[in-house]
Amino acid sequence: MVVVVFWGEGRTEGGGDKEALFCRMRPTRVTSTTARPPATTQAKTPAVVSRRGPSVFPHEMVAHVSHNANETQRTREIRRQLEQVDMEYFGVPQQQPPSASTKDDRQRLVGAIASAQGDIDSRFVKGDTITGAPRPAWLTGPSNPEGRCLDASDRNLLCMDSLHDTVVVGSVDHGLKVYNARTGRELRTLFSKKFGHAEWVTSCSFLPDGRILSGGMDSKICLWHSTALRCEDLLGHTASVSQVAVNHLGIAVSSSYDRTLRVWDCNAGVQGKQLAVLSAHSQPVMQFVWFGGCILSGDRKGQVILWDLATGQAIAKMNTVAGQIGALGSCCTNEINLSLAGDQSGSLTGWDFRNSGTTPVFQHSLHPGGVLSGIKQMNGLSNLMVTCGADKRIVCSDYRNLSRPVAEFVEHKDFIYSLEVVDKLIVSGGGNGWVLVHDVEQGRCLYALGANKGAVRCLTARDDMLVAAGDDGKVMIYDM
Repeated sequence: MVVVVFWGEGRTEGGGDKEALFCRMRPTRVTSTTARPPATTQAKTPAVVSRRGPSVFPHEMVAHVSHNANETQRTREIRRQLEQVDMEYFGVPQQQPPSASTKDDRQRLVGAIASAQGDIDSRFVKGDTITGAPRPAWLTGPSNPEGRCLDASDRNLLCMDSLHDTVVVGSVDHGLKVYNARTGRELRTLFSKKFGHAEWVTSCSFLPDGRILSGGMDSKICLWHSTALRCEDLLGHTASVSQVAVNHLGIAVSSSYDRTLRVWDCNAGVQGKQLAVLSAHSQPVMQFVWFGGCILSGDRKGQVILWDLATGQAIAKMNTVAGQIGALGSCCTNEINLSLAGDQSGSLTGWDFRNSGTTPVFQHSLHPGGVLSGIKQMNGLSNLMVTCGADKRIVCSDYRNLSRPVAEFVEHKDFIYSLEVVDKLIVSGGGNGWVLVHDVEQGRCLYALGANKGAVRCLTARDDMLVAAGDDGKVMIYDM
């Protein structure tokens, strides 16, 4: 173990540029690293962190490193296939969004949408999610800065989700691992000769009843049983699945490189019945977010579409400044309900559909020179939103005055891959394996954790623990 002590702003060392997995986005160096923190006195207190070791990935290598010669060839072939997605699928006529197949299906979908109105993020609350002030340990760091290490795979971990004490991670090794985060005990491995994915697992999500939904580069979605090692294959996509997510009523949405989103009924007894195909994007759909009874999706061209799930129709189409969508989010207060999109130019665009329609209420370059990779709203400061990007900066802004950030942090030395907020704290994971915790009110980095030997791609913050996963195949749990 290497123990690092840093003072004041809490700067860390190391880490070079890496290509972002799937997105082909290389972090752009910035010429100025001058921070503009709020006018608060920064205490010169040291923060002691433990690091799991130097990055195992040289500067010139991509995020995925094969473990043998055969795997290298296979990985190169996968990457070539991804690069040829446009040629393979863009010439296929777009399928019109079908209505629900039966009257009962349509009533079920309309009921699910109606119950979600007013709930901007209609995901269900998963256990001990932090809704108020965090525990004091969040301000001083975990009781054991080395954390608890779970060896999930010898390959990169690409996705993670949690429900109560249970965590699931998906890997490049085609499988998923399920753990009890409190005890560290492995509960299940979701892969067998008969069931599971034939390629990388790119996204996973818990259902309210404990079942797991996963999507992969094999274009397949697997709906896993809550206890047994078996799954239902949800077929329909014709290219890699980029994201899956489930709302509190068991309605799931998936997005894909085939330019479509699909809506599934995953309630018990239905076993993943397709309800609708959302087809209006002209480029691969990179990601989406729930927005009340609607879905907001973004593609590789930089187009954002708002969908009405009850009808399967595109309500509005909007364009960002340049390049593919790197992040989607929302900022909701008593005054405004903003839909937010960050693009490859580093610009943030916001829309207020109820008051301004598809006309942007703002469009501002917050992370010039690189992709804007993360958007979150501050839990404890509702007017503030946090963004991060390939310029290695975290920016906290009031949406009413984006030209003057409330706080700006430059301690990261690599592309920022993951972002979470805990009341008035910002938790972020970088490409060099560091997790940094910043306090917006104090305007400084509180401490750093050496969570990974590669990129930290996934973060989950709970009341009593922080969970991180990434490219070295390990799950790190820090008890607060």
